[in-house]
Amino acid sequence: MRYGVMVMLLLFAMPDVASAQAWAPPIGIPHPGAWFLKTEGNVQLVTAGGTSRTFTGTGTANAPIIFRGVNNPRFTGSVTISGSYVIVENIDADGGGVNLTGEHVALRSSEVRNANKGTMVQISGTDVVVYGNRIHGNGDADSSSEADRHGVGGGGNRIWIVDNEIYRNGGDSVQFGHNGGNRFGTIYIGRNVMHHDRENAVDIKEVSNVVISQNTMYGYRATSSSEGAAVVLHYCPVNAQVIFNTIYDSSVGISASSLNSSCNSYRPVKIGVIGNVIWNVGTGIQGWGSGKVAAIVGNTIYGTGGAGINVANLGTGSVVENNILWSIQGRPTAFSGGTPALRNNLLDTANPQFVNPDAGDFHLRSTSPAIGAGVASAAYATYQSLYGVPISVDRDGVPRPSGGTWDIGAYEFVSGGTPSGPPAAPTGLTVR
Repeated sequence: MRYGVMVMLLLFAMPDVASAQAWAPPIGIPHPGAWFLKTEGNVQLVTAGGTSRTFTGTGTANAPIIFRGVNNPRFTGSVTISGSYVIVENIDADGGGVNLTGEHVALRSSEVRNANKGTMVQISGTDVVVYGNRIHGNGDADSSSEADRHGVGGGGNRIWIVDNEIYRNGGDSVQFGHNGGNRFGTIYIGRNVMHHDRENAVDIKEVSNVVISQNTMYGYRATSSSEGAAVVLHYCPVNAQVIFNTIYDSSVGISASSLNSSCNSYRPVKIGVIGNVIWNVGTGIQGWGSGKVAAIVGNTIYGTGGAGINVANLGTGSVVENNILWSIQGRPTAFSGGTPALRNNLLDTANPQFVNPDAGDFHLRSTSPAIGAGVASAAYATYQSLYGVPISVDRDGVPRPSGGTWDIGAYEFVSGGTPSGPPAAPTGLTVR
């Protein structure tokens, strides 16, 4: 299969919070508020580590309590962040994990590693931000049996997991909603780099209103408990949106499976898969089933060892439009038990003329047949009505349409040249 041909190396650095005040959220994700970027307020220096510790207090949006590690103090037991408007930064949680409770609490610019528990960064609060951390090594990523050890997860409402590197965990980088019964939601997973976990980068189960945007995910292979998909949506993922991500070097790009019994007719499952680049994988998009309504719009899928899009039992109102599928070894599309509306796709029939696909550059050349060949999609207005944030752009943030008519695929053509290569890493970073 071609999905093993190329592995890109990404260098990840932790944010320099002092230079991050101009931080902008990933596409389609609302801003959590400037409080989590504050560098001044009630600052308390943490000069020594230890075993377990609780960081707590009562701050305000303008004057949060900031526990600032000096020389990255190491804690070998469980670290808890509680209270309100509390920020912990620059610590090394080595072995016990981190728990975030309360409201308006944040973990930033820290390292969390080497635990062996269900979830290493456990969330149970409201308005929680996990920003700019390195999270890795929970359980054995190479285990031959199911390890079920995750990087970030838990419960709560209004959660932002942004600009982290999460990798080599025994389960998933991020998992939410296991036996959750949709009691919580509004979870934003954006602009993270996730790779080489035993199961998946993102696993969404019984949780509502989830946005997975502008992440880079790679290095996922089938195991005894996983099909090797970078993104999995199953059981009851109400209003889950997978937008503008880069997925490569994996067995499957995006997968969804059957609904559980609690997901009945009064709780319709609507899923958007919009503007993603999926390349050098086994299968691009697969699964769905049980009447999920899906909008698969404006994606670029390249170099699959199997099918490009292989889905079954889609619900009424599903659409597959404005997608490019090229260099597909299996069938470009396969539908059974429910056929979506198919409009304006390039399904491996005409060379889309990418700039340099083998190097991961899927911008369009000026002679591409994808230029101006798209259709105005309702998926963008639907997204804005759900989340209050516009996404009528391509993966570079270029407005769609740009030339009066819609282009097909993940990128709009911009006369005079477009940025090349994968999305740039976040700016204003320092290496630890």
